[in-house]
Amino acid sequence: MDWFAMKKLVSPLLYPVPLILLALGLGVLCLWVTPWKRAGRFFVTLGALLLIALSWGPIADRIVRPLEERHRPFVFHQGLTEVRWVVVLGGGHVSDPRLPPTGQMDDACLARLAEGIRIHRLLPRSRLLLSGGKLHDPVPNARLMAEVAASLGVESKNLVLETASRDTEEQAHQIQGMLGDEPFVLVTSAVHMTRAMELFQSLGMRPIAAPTGHMVRHHQEKDLPPNYPSAHVLLKTHRAIH
Repeated sequence: MDWFAMKKLVSPLLYPVPLILLALGLGVLCLWVTPWKRAGRFFVTLGALLLIALSWGPIADRIVRPLEERHRPFVFHQGLTEVRWVVVLGGGHVSDPRLPPTGQMDDACLARLAEGIRIHRLLPRSRLLLSGGKLHDPVPNARLMAEVAASLGVESKNLVLETASRDTEEQAHQIQGMLGDEPFVLVTSAVHMTRAMELFQSLGMRPIAAPTGHMVRHHQEKDLPPNYPSAHVLLKTHRAIH
């Protein structure tokens, strides 16, 4: 088993839901099968507290906000008019021919592509470099993004695909071989931007951050409904840890 396969096998065990289930499972096992009742109560309590904490908005926001706010949203200025590349890091998708291309992409991937197209239209000399290969799907993510971009009016001459990478680290190496040290706008989810910037900069590249898909937003309305724990918030925590 190579390093990539090992990483993909082990890393999901550190996500919130597997950790919570592990704690609860150990607790139930200790309570019902072993004489270690105190340990069982500890693990059940730990699992319950983790579930409440990681699915409650205020705590999830404290985890997510520092990651999302480290890089400001992209703002166009005249000094960027000569930038020639807008790089969009792909997200997840399922190539289901029953659905339109936009319905095959996950929400993070669609948000990244939409922001990439918006910035591409602000930069008159730019081309879109769509990055994402095959992972548990026969269609490269970049190819699906290109199909959506073309349907939204991006000319084919302005689309370049990178279809060999399987994760962010591989994307950085593949794109380095294509762009070298040329400056480019880097589009990815806000919660993912810090890690992506560090990987690209460690290779001597010159990315300009363009985070999108923010999960922590500042409400203008103060009279909001109660903030109960929810699966939606737990997903937010999962993405921050991922």
